[in-house]
This record gives sequence, structure tokens and C-alpha cells, in this order.
Amino acid sequence: MYLTKEELIILKGLKNNLTFAGINKKLSKPIRTCDPRIDSLFQKYGVADRLELVNQANLEKVSVADIEKIP
Repeated sequence: MYLTKEELIILKGLKNNLTFAGINKKLSKPIRTCDPRIDSLFQKYGVADRLELVNQANLEKVSVADIEKIP
């Protein structure tokens, strides 16, 4: 699974039961309740909510995509 650096930070935070405030401390741009990065994670994992995402996501199978090199 390829994620952006920010998506990985958010996913790790959710898997570690961090609040949005805790995740925000690790991000350059604050997370919001309706955040496109969370929506993107839902799409990539084919889930509908955060609980499903946390249960299904395997951090050992995640790679960070270097989006700056994508044309």
C-alpha cells in the first residue's frame, strides 16, 4: 500500500489511539474532522470508518510514495 507521508502519520496516530490533537502535533498541517487525507485512507483501504481502518491497516505493508516525483 502506498501512502503519502501525511497519510502515514495520520494512520499511525489512529492505530496508536491518538486524538486529533495528538496527531496534529506530528503534522505540518492540522487534521480536521472532515479531512481529505482521512477520506483518501478510507478509499485506499476500502473501509467506511476509522474503526475499520485501524483494524484493517497493516503498517508493515505500507510504503511512502514520494509525491513530489509524480508528474
